[in-house]
Amino acid sequence: MKIKIGTRKSKLALAQTEMFAKALQNRFKNTEIEIVHISTKGDKILDKPLAMIGGKGVFISELENALLSGEADMAALSNTTM
Repeated sequence: MKIKIGTRKSKLALAQTEMFAKALQNRFKNTEIEIVHISTKGDKILDKPLAMIGGKGVFISELENALLSGEADMAALSNTTM
């Protein structure tokens, strides 16, 4: 069985996704894990405040689309607040 995990390309998102993927692999030994790197609107537009481009939702739309299209079977998203 193969599981595709969609995630943002940020260092934090990738680190958390890799930790999750390892835990999943340890639990389900015969499962192949593929990490699918997804660029979100929030990752692409860096010259405007988050509130101007759609708030925190700009980081999840592309991940949701990847799930709906079958590009990813599940998604991992890191969320930090200041």
